[in-house]
Amino acid sequence: MSTAFVVFSQQLGPPLWRETVSESRATSSYGSGRVSGVTTDITPDKAPLRAWLPGFVALAAIWGSSFLFIKVGVAELHPVQLTLYRVLAGALTLLVVLAVLRDRLPGEPRVWAHLFVVAAFGVAVPFTLFGYGEQRVESMLPASGTPPRR
Repeated sequence: MSTAFVVFSQQLGPPLWRETVSESRATSSYGSGRVSGVTTDITPDKAPLRAWLPGFVALAAIWGSSFLFIKVGVAELHPVQLTLYRVLAGALTLLVVLAVLRDRLPGEPRVWAHLFVVAAFGVAVPFTLFGYGEQRVESMLPASGTPPRR
C-alpha cells in the first residue's frame, strides 16, 4: 500500500475492506467483520408453521372461491357483465376504505391515466378472460393452474 493511501484512509476512518490472515483475498466488510447489519441471532432460518399456515389457508380459500364464484356467475351473466360487477364491488370497497381512513383519491390526470392502463390490463382483461374460460372448463382447473387433460 502506498503512504498516501494509508494517510487518506486514516482520515476517513476504518476501512471498508480488510485482508484477513485466513483468507488471501480482500473481503468487503465493516470494521466489526460483518458484511451487513443483519445478524443470524435475530433472523430465523425458517418461520414456524403456526406463523404462516393460517394466512396461507385463508389465501387459498379466498383465491379458490373466487374461481368458484366466477363459474357460478357465468352461468347467469355474460363474462363482461360479471367483470363489471366485480370491478364495481372492488371500487366500492376501496371507496369505503378511503372514507374510513379519511384519505383522498389522486387528483392528477397523469396518475389516473396510469391507473386506467393498469386496471384495464391487470384487472378487467384477465377477469373477462377468466369468465370466458370458465364457460368451457371446470372452475378447479384455472384455480389450481393445472392444464386441462385432452
